[in-house]
Amino acid sequence: MPREEGVIAFPPVNLSFALPDGTYTNVLHPSFSFDVAPAPIQQNTDFQYIENPRTTLIYGSGIILYCIAVLMGAVLMIVSAACQRKRNRLDTDMVYARALGAKKRRRAIFSSAEKAVANGSYKEAAGLIRQGILYYCADKFNISNSASPKEIADILAQRGFSSQKGFLQLMSDLDFHAFGSPPSELQIKEYLSEAYNTLNEFDKLPRSSLRP
Repeated sequence: MPREEGVIAFPPVNLSFALPDGTYTNVLHPSFSFDVAPAPIQQNTDFQYIENPRTTLIYGSGIILYCIAVLMGAVLMIVSAACQRKRNRLDTDMVYARALGAKKRRRAIFSSAEKAVANGSYKEAAGLIRQGILYYCADKFNISNSASPKEIADILAQRGFSSQKGFLQLMSDLDFHAFGSPPSELQIKEYLSEAYNTLNEFDKLPRSSLRP
């Protein structure tokens, strides 16, 4: 309850947060104010104002909690709407759904490959890098899981991929070390870097390349 008459103003509050698709957005609750008119205390009433030094603190905290509640409500509405849009797109856009699934599996496999490198399991890492690239091509570009690297390179060349030679050399090196002698630490780190560069090249291909 206000203790004094006059205009009480509240500053704007800005909140930044991430949406489910990884993008960031801001929610701004604008400043607002209201006018407190005098209200004399009536005699012989059942309720009387009792001086309490905590009143100001409690009143200020209540306003802050109110602003936070308003912002959180706005945030929940925005996140809910974004999630619904994402679900609708997954249901109606198969190209988008396939690309999203490809990225999730790629992250999981390459995370395992990086752990294998950190643990010194370089042969295992070579196999995981090879597997991650092949699965990514199959998932994202709707290419058969049984397709060879040469067949994948030929298919992607028709869709605008221009680094077939480097791709085939990388896959040949990974095949050799995954099923033969293990690579050195320097070699596996180079393969990992080349694999990420290759995947970045895949991601630069136009959306039309995702269709069979």
